[in-house]
Amino acid sequence: MNKKGFTAYFIVLIVAIAGVMGYLALAKKQEPVMQQINAISSTKTYITPNNIAKESGKIFKFQYPVGFTVIEGDYKTPGGSRFPDISISKDGGAGIDVVRIPGGISTGPEITCENYATVAYKCVELKSHVVMTSSKDQSVLNAFDLITKTLEIERF
Repeated sequence: MNKKGFTAYFIVLIVAIAGVMGYLALAKKQEPVMQQINAISSTKTYITPNNIAKESGKIFKFQYPVGFTVIEGDYKTPGGSRFPDISISKDGGAGIDVVRIPGGISTGPEITCENYATVAYKCVELKSHVVMTSSKDQSVLNAFDLITKTLEIERF
């Protein structure tokens, strides 16, 4: 009887140890999810103000990290057409620490990633617009990735 009782306790002990190890492994895997939630909560959403959208006929919407400032200027053609020109600058960063969506559309000969290749460290053409940065600062590159993943452009 003692051997049967010992075997039962031994099995219960093994199951308990396996359960604790499984719990600890699961708890470690869930840690990055919490970091992602924290990263998401430290972003802002930019939406073109109505008075600017009314002029250009476009609404830009994207997420960007806290610690950056968005300025939407413009480029006006001699005919009076307005093309948005957006700069997302790292607060306190160097002058180069900017993600830009230059005025104009990428179908024009002067606004393409190919034409910006000498000055842009990263450049993509999305939704007929160029998004670029010359910065190699990791926080700016992370901002670039966030902006390009969340960029939406709609007609006003």
